Amino acid sequence: MNDQDLYAGALSESPVVTVERVIFDRTALLDRIGGQAALLPRLLALFVSTVDDTLACLERSAAAADAVEARKLTHTLKGVAANIGADRMHAVILELETFARKGEVASIVSGLERLRGEYELFKSVAHE
Repeated sequence: MNDQDLYAGALSESPVVTVERVIFDRTALLDRIGGQAALLPRLLALFVSTVDDTLACLERSAAAADAVEARKLTHTLKGVAANIGADRMHAVILELETFARKGEVASIVSGLERLRGEYELFKSVAHE
């Protein structure tokens, strides 16, 4: 069994997993913060606040066809999603950042709905 098979097997056993990506990797986040579970509510609240503000700005920049600002905002979102363990969100944001880098604002606009859906899914799972 190779590493990919092991990873796929681990994913299929987790209750908070899709076929390819974890919605919220709570274990990895706990590892990053030294197992201090008491910090989770504060970190999750900060994440939600940051994403809410940044998503609103991203929507405005996409509506204004400002690919440069959209790239900066997607880069910010990419970092916070990776740090908190929002793997599925992170994957969508990577796509949006690529669109922004290429100046494909229409693709960003259409991808924002997917990002919002992943964000809502993350919030529902993270607060369980």
